[in-house]
Amino acid sequence: MKILDYLYYRIYREYMLKNDSPKLRAFCYLTLLLFYISIIITLFVEKIGKKLGLFDISSSIKNPLIWIVIIFLNGLFIYILYTNKTNHVYHENLKYAKYIKLWMLILLPFLILFGGIIIYILVFGGWILSHRIN
Repeated sequence: MKILDYLYYRIYREYMLKNDSPKLRAFCYLTLLLFYISIIITLFVEKIGKKLGLFDISSSIKNPLIWIVIIFLNGLFIYILYTNKTNHVYHENLKYAKYIKLWMLILLPFLILFGGIIIYILVFGGWILSHRIN
């Protein structure tokens, strides 16, 4: 949770300096980040469950209603946890805070999504740029 706290603080602070609704922007950023993490976890759980013969959720993850519920639950989690949080003093004194730039935070959700998909394909097989990976 410290990582999410720090991400919320940094996004909140950057948009506060720009006078651009920091709570909404930080809420949207963390909801998107958790949604991408949920996608990766769901892919791995679905494949491992199918290979072990424990369960098969491949038909249910194709349902858009499931993903809408996941987005809603992620948003609700972030809203309850971070919307009224105002204590950011701890994060200003972190030793690695000066090394993490805003562009790194912007790229983080996409790195998690694409990195997770690449790891998934390398572990379980698939296609990357017209090449079969076994």
